[in-house]
Amino acid sequence: SFTDEERANWRAEGEAAVALPEPQAPVEEDSDDFDFFGSDDGDDEAALAEIAELRKKTEKKKPLERSNVCIGVNPLSVDTDMSELEDHCRSITMEGLDWKASVVEEV
Repeated sequence: SFTDEERANWRAEGEAAVALPEPQAPVEEDSDDFDFFGSDDGDDEAALAEIAELRKKTEKKKPLERSNVCIGVNPLSVDTDMSELEDHCRSITMEGLDWKASVVEEV
């Protein structure tokens, strides 16, 4: 399905796709202000504190994830006490579960 010309343009296994430039030796700067003993004048701590403060500002607060669940409960008979049935349903407790309004409708 490929022509010989197209196959000739394919690179051989292990051959680099793009010729990479040769690495150069790092340029040394002639500087006399290098601190051989590692004394700390607090610049690093201030920079780290500034970075931490910027991260706190840029962090977006995640919205609370909530779900609304509607439970339909049908009585077995006309004589069923709906307020007692509601109390039994509300006795269910789970982490993050908040019972809100309830509606009793005639069926």
